[in-house]
Amino acid sequence: ITTEIKSTKGGEESWDVNGFLNIPISDDFAIRLVGYTHKDGGYIDNVYSTAPHSVCASGFQCEHAGWGLPQGHLNSSTPDNAGLEEKNFNDYEMTGGRISALWNINEKWSLLGTLMSQDSETTGDWGSDTAIGDFKIARFSEEWRKDKWTNLALTVKGDLGFAEFSNSFSITERDQQYAFDNTHYEAWHTRLKGGYWSASCNYWNAWYAAYYPAYDSWCSNYYFGQYNYYDKYDTGYNGGVYRSLQEADRITNEIRLTSTTDSRFQWMIGAFYENNEDGWVDQGHIPNLESTRHWDYTQWRSCDMAADGVTLVSCPAPNPGNIWYQDSYRREITQTAIFGEVNYDLTEQLQFTAGLRWFQYDRHVVNDRQWPLYMPVEAIAIDGEGASVEEAKESDQAWKFGLSYRIDDDKMIYGLFSQGFRLGGSNNPKAVRVDFVPELYNPDVVNNYEIGIKSEWMNNRLQVNATVFYMEWEDIQLSIGSEQDGLWWLNGIANGGGGKNQGAELDVIWQASENLRLSANFYTGDAHYTDDWFSPEGAQQLWAGTSMVDAASDKASLSADYLLPGVLGGDMWFRVDYYYVGGLFSTWGAAGAANPDHPDYEQGAGYDVESYNKSNLQIGWEKDSWTATLFIRNLFDARANTFTSNGDAGWYAMNYWGHSGFGQTNNLARPRTVSIKLTKSF
Repeated sequence: ITTEIKSTKGGEESWDVNGFLNIPISDDFAIRLVGYTHKDGGYIDNVYSTAPHSVCASGFQCEHAGWGLPQGHLNSSTPDNAGLEEKNFNDYEMTGGRISALWNINEKWSLLGTLMSQDSETTGDWGSDTAIGDFKIARFSEEWRKDKWTNLALTVKGDLGFAEFSNSFSITERDQQYAFDNTHYEAWHTRLKGGYWSASCNYWNAWYAAYYPAYDSWCSNYYFGQYNYYDKYDTGYNGGVYRSLQEADRITNEIRLTSTTDSRFQWMIGAFYENNEDGWVDQGHIPNLESTRHWDYTQWRSCDMAADGVTLVSCPAPNPGNIWYQDSYRREITQTAIFGEVNYDLTEQLQFTAGLRWFQYDRHVVNDRQWPLYMPVEAIAIDGEGASVEEAKESDQAWKFGLSYRIDDDKMIYGLFSQGFRLGGSNNPKAVRVDFVPELYNPDVVNNYEIGIKSEWMNNRLQVNATVFYMEWEDIQLSIGSEQDGLWWLNGIANGGGGKNQGAELDVIWQASENLRLSANFYTGDAHYTDDWFSPEGAQQLWAGTSMVDAASDKASLSADYLLPGVLGGDMWFRVDYYYVGGLFSTWGAAGAANPDHPDYEQGAGYDVESYNKSNLQIGWEKDSWTATLFIRNLFDARANTFTSNGDAGWYAMNYWGHSGFGQTNNLARPRTVSIKLTKSF
């Protein structure tokens, strides 16, 4: 059993308890029980702030009074988060366990069964608002996430004489729920669409209708109307919450035979089956939605559409119960595969490897979006559609080839070609009919080429593994949305251009002395897109040379372990480790701004996630069945930003509306944390 108590600089205390128990029932049957529970205390503060609903940048005429519109067009109230302020509000709790049972049926056959379950919950937010300061953010609603999953697995193994037989079956169920504050997103749409565009469209429609009866424009087409599309972003919104309920069920089974004979020719063959059903219901909640102009517009538009013969709406519209938007998604993917690999010793030192995986999948997706609840998106409903149904069936294969040369018993060099893939699928029929995306998108494939060495030196005291690699990414699956105003629902996936990454990895472990062990790992790479690519609408989505997001060009880690025996009747040990992560881009916008060929290029633009390094220190003492450890994580209290978000609308909205809440947030790693851990073995 192990217990650990942790103290974080500027944050709450944390704790951890875990243990395991082995129970031999007989000579052939045993059970292992594992249990754990822990809590990570928060270190982010939710601070007081006002929302941006009624804030205007200098020089922007919020009321549009010069257009002859009534004063008070925008909501005059300014909501705040009073009462929700809290220090260290981002807590994480997790509890779980596992029971395993192994039965050696006889000398050749065994059965292993495992049941695992885990339940976790988070509250708060891990972002830091750059305008407010490190480890501070402003949220206007309670945020939380709950995640519970259970997995059952059974593995049968047997010796057939010429081969080993194995069959692995598993079934997993997972339920997730979460809620996050949606105030800034709603404020942005309210100000931009429910404010500016709604006012301008209503004004110009009224003016032109009086003087030009035949007038028709984007303001007056069926997406907008006299009470136009933008009025659904009501200026009376004072915040809201986005909620999601997600479920996933997965069944897998893999069977394989692996040769065991003493031969120059070795082989493995197998088959795989997977059925994956998952989905979600996402909802945007607005308090007192029925009292807003959004609901007035919905009633008017529902009756107007019903009068025009649209059968998917009703007049009057049903009460949505404060749900201003709902997205229901259900997907089922069934995949089967056959795979095999052969190894042949061409000589005593040279071995050839070849492998093939053939796979086939069936994909079925149902997606239904309503705005608000019970009213399908207008452009879809007018075409007589409610939920969209996507179906696809496709097969493909992935290859593997390799050569390895054993220099001696401790050194081997190799070359390898291997492929990886991601399943394809189908697109929304509505988007397909207007030629926005293809009916089917194909799997995208990564081709990996590498050469390397695996070696041990100095009587196995020094291990050196090194790899040089080149990776090509073909037919990259891109999620794209329409560039046309009012067609936000028109989206899909298309196969875009290509990309590549080339670089090297080095891993070294050196037992410098009987008591001192040193290790190091280095990585360098250059992951970027290689092609310009345009969507079917003609909008450029990729620019050659743009770096891929979340791909650091350099990484490194160093560690040293030193054993000091004979201290207080036991052994004392020390470990210090250091790791470095180079700068990277966490958003498309930041990556594009650093590419001279990109229209948003900014000279001197750098990474939005700058390089960082962290160190840890452990001092331990072990005697008999007791172990005590002092652990200092983030030893020098480094400021390590692991991800940067551009906010709900990014830099543009922050400056346009004059409110910092639309700006960037950083996900900062936990500050220096000191812990004491005790372990007792029985």
